[in-house]
Amino acid sequence: IRPQRGTLPAGGVGKPERHLVRVVEDGETLARQTGLLDQRRRPIRGLPNRLTTGNPAELAAIWRGAFLAAGSLTDPGRSAALEVGCPTQESAMALVGAAGRLGVAAKARDVRGLPRVLVREGEAIGRLIGRMGGTQTLADWESQRSVREVRAKTNRLVNFDDANLRRSA
Repeated sequence: IRPQRGTLPAGGVGKPERHLVRVVEDGETLARQTGLLDQRRRPIRGLPNRLTTGNPAELAAIWRGAFLAAGSLTDPGRSAALEVGCPTQESAMALVGAAGRLGVAAKARDVRGLPRVLVREGEAIGRLIGRMGGTQTLADWESQRSVREVRAKTNRLVNFDDANLRRSA
């Protein structure tokens, strides 16, 4: 198997260039070995069954690869989300199943016609980041989350005090 490496130009303002690996020879062999083709040389839609039924380390590796390829993590707060773009609805459903086997609730949604997998709950996002091996990212995200929770609690108390003062006046 002889690969070639290349780069794709940036897709817009602020987006980095993307790297491309192209298999020049024996691509079909590689596709069969990785489970992208079945025994009859038909493409697998979604993810290969042996991957989605693997052990927790394999499931975490699937999520890590998907997140690194097409994922995003928003700042913690009201609309915290971990999101992964998927090429097909079947691959999105396979990621949802893998997340479920890791003990994380995820949902598949179509956003502007593209399948995406979303994890919304803060605890679930933290658990999934930890499973994927993002210890530093998890620490940073959790510290931001705790700061925002303290700030929200303080704002709530100030609003209650203000409302009580107005009511008593």
